[in-house]
Amino acid sequence: MHYAFDWWMKRKHPQNPWERYADDAVIHCRTEEEAKALLVQLNKRMAECRLELHPDKTKIVYCRSDVNPEHHECESFDFLGYTFRRRIVKSKHGNFFNGFTPAVSKGASQHLRDSIREIRRNHKTASLEELAERMNPVLRGWMNYFYKYSAGEARNVLNYVNLTLIQCIRYKYKSTGRKHLKSHKFLSRICKEQPNLFYHWQMGLRPSVG
Repeated sequence: MHYAFDWWMKRKHPQNPWERYADDAVIHCRTEEEAKALLVQLNKRMAECRLELHPDKTKIVYCRSDVNPEHHECESFDFLGYTFRRRIVKSKHGNFFNGFTPAVSKGASQHLRDSIREIRRNHKTASLEELAERMNPVLRGWMNYFYKYSAGEARNVLNYVNLTLIQCIRYKYKSTGRKHLKSHKFLSRICKEQPNLFYHWQMGLRPSVG
């Protein structure tokens, strides 16, 4: 891809910024006409190198925001685990506006849920301390990557981890009577006693009962 794409873009289209990771790339254009013309040229370039663009993943995306308020058929895309689309964001001056920003994608969110579910399924008799030992590396890596942008959406995904721990407690401790509220309170007490047990607790995402 260095010769087929990187070198070609730098030589033929120096005015168009781009990012690439492995075989996924994003190219920035100023107008739809420019994007369409570049796509035609890019298809030809790939054919010259005996390659082809992925028919489903390759698309022209309109970056809708307050600056670009028009509506178009495609207004979002996924790249490196993030979904880029129009969102309400807060400026450094405290004002809210519609910007085109990244946040954790549905695919990346589901991957975390699947990883946590797999740990729980494979260690049904494990203590919370043992679960923390296995979950914390996963949580640490995920949070360090996806907390950089739109942390609020990442926090919503991490609520699943606390719900999973509540489910573990429901079926592990008879004193809860398998009741959700009692299990929730039980987990909250543990969190107060051991606030650093799970990595997301250390980051402030703790279970609480009003």
